[in-house]
Amino acid sequence: MERSTESEALSHFKTDALVALLDRHGVPERQRVNTLEKATGISYGAARRRITGETGLEVAEVVKLAAFFKEPLFSLLGALVDEAGHPATACIGGMQIPCCIWPGPSSSDSPRLGLFVAYRGESDKWIVVPATEAGNRPTNEVRRIVYEASTLPKIAIVSRDAAFCAAALQTLRARGLDPTIYPAAKSLRHAMQATSFDGYVLDETVLSKDLEPTLDEVRGRSTAAPIIVLTTPNKADRNQERALETVVNNFHVQLYDKPTRMLHLCSALELGLRTAARSR
Repeated sequence: MERSTESEALSHFKTDALVALLDRHGVPERQRVNTLEKATGISYGAARRRITGETGLEVAEVVKLAAFFKEPLFSLLGALVDEAGHPATACIGGMQIPCCIWPGPSSSDSPRLGLFVAYRGESDKWIVVPATEAGNRPTNEVRRIVYEASTLPKIAIVSRDAAFCAAALQTLRARGLDPTIYPAAKSLRHAMQATSFDGYVLDETVLSKDLEPTLDEVRGRSTAAPIIVLTTPNKADRNQERALETVVNNFHVQLYDKPTRMLHLCSALELGLRTAARSR
């Protein structure tokens, strides 16, 4: 039986926060239930009850939502607990890991010996270190710590070139990206209703007259995501040159003639992803 009492704060997510999440990602009202069903793996009926507020989301469902929409888990988890956590950086083994902590009392006042302690760093932000590495700093006990593994950037590729698609999948995955192939503009647009992409590779030949409408929809969702348009130059076609010039000026895309080197393609995507991350 589904739990439905708001008192079980650790097991529920407020409906208004759920709706705000879906709105942030441009999910139309008529698609909310289907999107929630797909993102969390729950039944259609259960998804509808969560959208209407009859029941709240379980913790595991919130985790799946965060991964599906590439949202920071920490801010979403804040609605699940009686007090919000604090953003922090865990410095462990030479790595700096973004995390969220619930600090306790001063370590000198706490009778419990925890694995981690936290102290205030620059700009008054929390820094988490193993208790054995705290030195003489004034620290606080860490009552709870949450971190999430970073998700791979999702790349949408529209192409029907089997050789190119196979090479792109292999190369992009080896570079730590998560590519998905779509055969046409229609299938990409359908996927965009439920999935947020970080970058795009679009074959001008496949999209044809759908190129500009597709770019318009992509840019409506993200002004900074890198977009690469693969072209097949035709020196005799002046209309193509004018159309591509318009696309570059209006949608800030990069043009790559086919066949293109996978190294160049990956480098352009990675640079664009870093630029997009800095702009957020």
